[in-house]
Amino acid sequence: MTQRLAHTMAYFCSKQGGKLPSIILAMMIYVADWKSAIERGVTITDIAWKKTEYGLPYTDDILNTAKTYSHYFSVTESNLDKEYFEISLKAMNYPFQPSPEEQETFKFVENLFYEKRTWKELSDIISSTYPMISKTTSLLNLPELAKEYVGYVLPHLNNRRVARAVG
Repeated sequence: MTQRLAHTMAYFCSKQGGKLPSIILAMMIYVADWKSAIERGVTITDIAWKKTEYGLPYTDDILNTAKTYSHYFSVTESNLDKEYFEISLKAMNYPFQPSPEEQETFKFVENLFYEKRTWKELSDIISSTYPMISKTTSLLNLPELAKEYVGYVLPHLNNRRVARAVG
């Protein structure tokens, strides 16, 4: 757990009125990490992502970070399900300014999540990302999977598109 993760959590929470369900926050941070891994070869956070049986990313790091940085965050257990939590900023003036590259990545994530998508649409998008459909079953090394994706998968997808367009 790093301050970098706390900064990222605070950024996304602040854009949603100061609070987010932990599962949505996790999905947003996963997309930011995956996009950063593809574009820059590194993730924004140092989260040890795992793949759930439902094909969605999972980590305990977000909840643990919220508890560690309790002077910035509060954690509320869901009334409906004891496995889900809401993470809230205690103050909206969290001292964090993302880098220009992070701002670009965060804007992409915001657009993806704030376009009034349903839970099913969001989970379908996330579960269709390369790390979620890859054969990797344990911890996900996003920078390594991004290299594989950019070096092998994307070129093959582009060749199929060209073949279909020409044929």
